[in-house]
Parts: sequence; C-alpha cells; structure tokens
Amino acid sequence: MPPASLHTFMKKLPSFPGLVISDHETSYTNHFYNSIFDDAVNIGFTYDPNATEQNSLQYFIANVSEVIGNSVYETITGKHYSGKYTADVVLVNELFQCYLEDPNCKVHRATQKGKLPKVPLSLYVGVDHVANYATTLTSLTLGWLTADDAGESNINCTNNPRNYAFKYYNMSKSIQELNVTRCYKITMNTTDAISPAFIIPDYNWTSGQYSTWTESTWTEMNVRIFLKPSSAHEKMTIAIGSLSVIFSFIFVYFVKSRSHILFTPPLPTEAPTDC
Repeated sequence: MPPASLHTFMKKLPSFPGLVISDHETSYTNHFYNSIFDDAVNIGFTYDPNATEQNSLQYFIANVSEVIGNSVYETITGKHYSGKYTADVVLVNELFQCYLEDPNCKVHRATQKGKLPKVPLSLYVGVDHVANYATTLTSLTLGWLTADDAGESNINCTNNPRNYAFKYYNMSKSIQELNVTRCYKITMNTTDAISPAFIIPDYNWTSGQYSTWTESTWTEMNVRIFLKPSSAHEKMTIAIGSLSVIFSFIFVYFVKSRSHILFTPPLPTEAPTDC
C-alpha cells in the first residue's frame, strides 16, 4: 500500500477498513509532496477563470472527486447514484487558486471579508499557540459548502444561539454573487491534532510508535561567504598597496618641505587704514 496515514490505524487494528486513492503504488511521484515546494508550478496548475480547458488539472480532480462521491453514496445506500449533481469544475478551479496562488480568491472572499496578503498560504508550518490562516479559512470554506441557509443576512446573524455543534455566519450566497450575503447555520468545529505521544502518561519516547517531531527554528538563516583570492592576486595587492604607501610618504614630504612656496599667502593690495 502507498504511504498513507491509514498505516498507523492498521498497525493497531489490522481489520480497520480504509481506502487509499493515489497516483502511485509504492513511492511518491511528486517529490515535493506536502512541502513548501508543492506549489502550482510543480503540480502543473494554471488558473483558468472559466475552467474551460478539459485537459487541465482542475477537470481531472473534478472527475476523480465525482467518482469518489458516487462510490461513497453507493456504498452507504446500496443504490447507484442517479441524481443531477456533478462536481463543479469552476469551484475546484477556484479552490486551487485559493491554496496555491492567491488567498484573496472568490471562495475566501465569500466566507470572510478580510484582506489577506497576496502570497500563497503557508501549508507547511502549524503550531499550537498560533492559529494558522489555512486552517481557519479551510474550516470556514467547509462550513460554507455544507451550511444551512438560516435566512436573510443581518447584524444579529452571528448573535444567534450557539453551541458546540452550530455556529452562524454572514457569508456570500455563491462565488458568482459575492455581494449577496445570507445568514448560514454551520456545523463546523476544529480540534487540536495532538500526537498521542504527548497525551499518554509515561510514554516511551524511544519507541517511535507515534510522531514526535518538532519545528527546530523560526528565524531565517543568514550565511556569510568569505572569498580567498589566489596567491598571485594577494602578491599583486600587497605590492600595489606598498607602492601607494611609499608614494604617499614621498608626496607628503615634498609638499611639506615646499609649503612656503606652494602656499604663499597673497599680499595685501591696500595699506591698513586703522593702525
């Protein structure tokens, strides 16, 4: 089976049911997978506002997601899906742009009205004390896509009774109607993804059973490079420097010894009137 988190569950429970979908069998074909270099260029994504290119990555992902959705429906209900809903290629296209190119995409503008830096979201680093933009935006997006319409948008929408299961947000009606907002009831929540190694009392840190990696540095690294010249260049430099020093001493001595000639003060043109 290809590398996947399902391995961890199957180690504890070999009969654990699961499905892994990938484009590789034993090793990753994308050598930059899940790293800071896993960007639009390396996966071959080109933003198309109308998503008309059928050979694009957007169409491929949309088709795969549609097959998965139909399979899940058939597995749960035992019936073949014959509905009218299909994967929205335009939405897939916009989601790719959100995560790979510009966080101020239509989807994020529909779920929140804040202005974000026009740089790709950091998908690589996440810490316990700081909320990751990608996590917050993803939770809002999932909530928006699965929300129930609670009525007209109003200032009291977010004041509706909340609990652990439900939250209320004013969000755009769709990516085509960003200026039309509605009040949505969202079943969205987030939890900390903490390794069991930090929860289990007296955990054996040398066992390697659960992940315990940490981020080692947060600052940018600076490197100073000192270039050593060749021996011929060093000899030429010391020779030129020595000649310059000797010439400077000779010049200063010459100027000082003849200063009374070189710097003779001008004679007064008129006699003083007040002696």
